[in-house]
Order: sequence, then structure tokens, then C-alpha cells
Amino acid sequence: MVLELIRPGLRVIIKDMAVPQNMRTGSPTFSNMGACLHGVAFSQLCRKWDVPSEFNSAYPNSKVPDYQGGL
Repeated sequence: MVLELIRPGLRVIIKDMAVPQNMRTGSPTFSNMGACLHGVAFSQLCRKWDVPSEFNSAYPNSKVPDYQGGL
């Protein structure tokens, strides 16, 4: 956004990643409801401001390659 003020017409893309953590262990808890809601809000704001965006929200907690990781 600041780059757009410095040089109008400059192409930008915003990338976001939410990493909530488990309060007991400190390990990341990917693919929980908070990260999903964050992604929805981020995407809606970028759509409103007409800014290209990318959000990574598909990180399964699976330890083996199975249906959860493939979904």
C-alpha cells in the first residue's frame, strides 16, 4: 500500500498467513477455526480494496500422508 503512494500504478500482491499457537506447548495449530476466519476477513478486505491477495490456510495437522493431508 505504501509503494502505491510512492509510485502510482505499481503492481503489488498482499500475502498473509495466520499461525495461531497452542498456549500450552507453543506449537503451531494450523487449520483451526481462528485461522480460517482470519483468512475470510483478509480476503474480504482485499476484495473491497481491489488488491490482489493470497492466503495460505490449508495446513493439516496430520502426521502421515492420508486423506486429511490430501484434502
